[in-house]
Amino acid sequence: MVDKFTQPIFTAEGKAALANGISAQKKFGLTQIKTFDAKQTASVTFKNLANSKQTLAVGTVTTADDTVIVRLQISNKGLAKEYNLQGIALIGNDGMNDFVLSVINANENITIPAFSGSEQTISINLSLVLDDS
Repeated sequence: MVDKFTQPIFTAEGKAALANGISAQKKFGLTQIKTFDAKQTASVTFKNLANSKQTLAVGTVTTADDTVIVRLQISNKGLAKEYNLQGIALIGNDGMNDFVLSVINANENITIPAFSGSEQTISINLSLVLDDS
């Protein structure tokens, strides 16, 4: 069975934010996700994110040892037009700036239908392993 999504791809911007946060012992939060009808790459930055289909809050975030588990929920609530979900960007904030921590891409066609009175939700558990090696 093929996974519906790729493994998380840390962006250059996300890696830099993590490195700066660790060296300065700063905290950051995972604040939102943006969905796209096109695949996303590691070179995407918060400033060049364009044509997102939805902006949604991050679900629950839990930690276990060196792993951060983020629950993403993509709902069609309020969506006027259906789209083919191809990419998701996970957005963080370090207290001053927003940044794209990572992206994941769909390995198959996933249609997010327009809202017609019945809410439909896709739940994704995203595991991010943080390793200092």
